[in-house]
Amino acid sequence: NESPSDDNWNERAMYPWLQSLFLFVARHIKHYLEGVADGRLPDGLVLPCERTDILAKGSDDRKQPDLGLGIRSHSQGICPIGSRTEYAGALAIVEAKGEYAKGAGMPDEPQLKLDAPTRGAFEQLFMYTCQVYPNQCNWRFVWGISQSRAETRVCIFVNNGAVVSHAMNLHTPEGRCQFVQLLVDWSLCEPPLLGYDPTIEWLDGLKCWRIDVPSIATDTDTPPDTSSMSNATPYYFSRMYVEADHLFGHHTCCFPATMQRSGAPVSDENPITPDAVVKDAWPYVEHGDVDRSKLGKVAFLKNIRQKLA
Repeated sequence: NESPSDDNWNERAMYPWLQSLFLFVARHIKHYLEGVADGRLPDGLVLPCERTDILAKGSDDRKQPDLGLGIRSHSQGICPIGSRTEYAGALAIVEAKGEYAKGAGMPDEPQLKLDAPTRGAFEQLFMYTCQVYPNQCNWRFVWGISQSRAETRVCIFVNNGAVVSHAMNLHTPEGRCQFVQLLVDWSLCEPPLLGYDPTIEWLDGLKCWRIDVPSIATDTDTPPDTSSMSNATPYYFSRMYVEADHLFGHHTCCFPATMQRSGAPVSDENPITPDAVVKDAWPYVEHGDVDRSKLGKVAFLKNIRQKLA
């Protein structure tokens, strides 16, 4: 599909050509991967969802993201992923904005050098991306794409803010080349570099999560050895007591878990029986730190245990 002309930017008309661009690039990456037989490259293609501007699966509100992107093995073929965006499998949310009608929409933002469509795309992108964390607890940071007419910007959302790329104009060869390079990098990138936490993994065959928990020393003043996960203990869980429900800040998560690996897929008939609670922690800080407000959560909980013993 051809992109809209410079003087006729309709938001809904932007969806098909964005989907076509993602599928076009994926076909070429698939052709390349099939010619590499050594298996040293990651096997993933960035593909769009089929339906656009529709309520996403896993949403806790009635808002409708424009388009979701996911990653799938090239052996599964080149076609849209699922019928609609699913937060549990989303790599990135795409928000597109065309021209606002006269007298409607939002004003430009001269202080941030953003026009109204770009600002509108960002506001919706921020709002929808916060839904990714409670549906995928193994993200350390997440991605997003804003499409304002022909200009594409890529966002990385980290715990203290968002990093936004320069604008890539898809009407120019240079802009298209830069955006295609990003899609290639995503497809050939190792999962941890994409933002996935390597210590938390979804086990599709068992329909549950596995989390590797490092051993914690019994001495309160001895920090845990997190430099290597070779001594980590795997725990399994299928639900959360507390889930990350915001985009920025400390993402508190709490999992009822067990060390017993299920022999069959987890379900209502075969649930996980938790015997431990696995919780994230603030950075470890030794006792004696000058600033007591920086006391690490691990040391703090150990101190409580000692006082109550």
